[in-house]
Amino acid sequence: MASTIDDFVNSGNSLDYLAGLMDEIKTAYGFMKTAFNYGLLGGAGFLSYAASGAAGPVTAGAMMLGKVLLNFKKKAKTEWNKLYKEGWKGLVLGNLAKAFYQNIIASITNKTFYGKIGRALAYNPGFMGFVYNPVYLAMTKKQNKTSQKSEWWDLTKRVFKYNFVPHYFTTNYIGNVQQQVAASAFLGTAYRVIAG
Repeated sequence: MASTIDDFVNSGNSLDYLAGLMDEIKTAYGFMKTAFNYGLLGGAGFLSYAASGAAGPVTAGAMMLGKVLLNFKKKAKTEWNKLYKEGWKGLVLGNLAKAFYQNIIASITNKTFYGKIGRALAYNPGFMGFVYNPVYLAMTKKQNKTSQKSEWWDLTKRVFKYNFVPHYFTTNYIGNVQQQVAASAFLGTAYRVIAG
C-alpha cells in the first residue's frame, strides 16, 4: 500500500487508476447525454401535444416501440442512447401526417366508392411515398443518393402492397384526425415489425 502520493505514482497503479476513472467519466457522460436527449424529446413531445394534439407524440411512441420490437425480433440489443432518434422522426412525421389528413384527405369526399379509393390513394402512396418515406430516409441519414432512390422506391412499393387496405379503412372510416394518425402510426409499427 502506498503511503505517499510519490509511492502511488511510482508503483505503476496510477495509470490503471486513471484508465478506470476515465471509463467511469465516459459512462457518466454517456448517461447524462442520453438523459438530456430524452429530456429534449419529452419537452418537444409536450410542446407538440400542446400545439397540435397527440399526433406527434403518439407517432413518436409507435416508432420507438417498433424499433424495440424489431430489435427483439432480430435478437439485437436496443441501444437506448440512439432510440430517442426514432422519437424525433415520429414527432416530425406524426405532425406532417396530421397536417396532410386535415388539409388533403379531408378535402376529398368519401361519399362514393371512387372518393374512398381517392382518399386512400392520396394517403398511400401519395403521402407515404412522396412525403413520409423521403423524410424518413433523410432522417436516417442514408448517404448514397442512388441507394436512397432505389430504397425509396422499394419502400414505397412495399408499404403500398401491405398497407393500402388498412389505410383505406383509416382514411374513410375513422373520423377523428388524431385517431387516424394514431391508427396509421401503429399500422406502420406492425408493418415494420412483420416485414423487418
